[in-house]
Amino acid sequence: MSAPPYPFEHAPAPWLLKGTAYWMFLKGLDAKQPLPDAAYHPLEQPGPDMDPVAANPKFMGGLGVVWIIRYEEGPVGPYDELIYLPGTFESPNGKSESRITRIYVSSAVSVFNGRTNWNIAKHLARFAFTPLASDPRKTLVEVFEHYPEDRPAGVAAAKPFFAAVFAPQRFVPAMPLNTKWLGLGALPQPPLRKGPHDEEAGTEKWQGFECIVKGWTRGVWWEPAPMTPGSRIAPGEYADGHSFPKVKIWSFGTGWDSGTLAGAPGAQAQAE
Repeated sequence: MSAPPYPFEHAPAPWLLKGTAYWMFLKGLDAKQPLPDAAYHPLEQPGPDMDPVAANPKFMGGLGVVWIIRYEEGPVGPYDELIYLPGTFESPNGKSESRITRIYVSSAVSVFNGRTNWNIAKHLARFAFTPLASDPRKTLVEVFEHYPEDRPAGVAAAKPFFAAVFAPQRFVPAMPLNTKWLGLGALPQPPLRKGPHDEEAGTEKWQGFECIVKGWTRGVWWEPAPMTPGSRIAPGEYADGHSFPKVKIWSFGTGWDSGTLAGAPGAQAQAE
């Protein structure tokens, strides 16, 4: 019996997913300055072995966001996701278009398919969502490396590289929102190097996609996570600057209620 063509189940486009999403809005990054440290995973760090446009990325500024998503249903099952999208870059066609530079998910199958289908540079991580004992309306989100070798030397597995607290805004009713109204457009992604783990597939050419999220949204308040002994994240920060960039955000973001449908590459979602 011949070996299967993929190390994981292949789930081709289009994807239609259902879940809950939260956005942090980044304070505007200066297009004349380099991106913050850890904007790229080491495997995707621009270098001379890459496509010329990817090797010398030209950052153009624009709307930057951090996404935290809990997918409940989809072609590869439920999983969690953390996305860093700093803004727009010059694409091979010369246009200024949004690009994801760092992303983690809790599913190896999602890593494999995201990389092979659309060059989304996914890596595996562990997520925790914990209501605060002091205020159950608030939720602590923590993200941890999956592989021990990805952590800095001497860092315990119990210490997250990203941590934040969010609380839905209580007094303003939910409103309909379609991300297409924000003009994010297509997200061309450069070819990917193959990583050391089976799910970290490599690719050879640029691929673009458009992700449209439609549903009912409400405001969300963000704040840094409470400090704990031995924390690797500095006071007032949301990430350690090693496995995820230190981000400067507005304290007010947005979130889509559970039941939102997310249209992944090639599909447009319809939320009831």
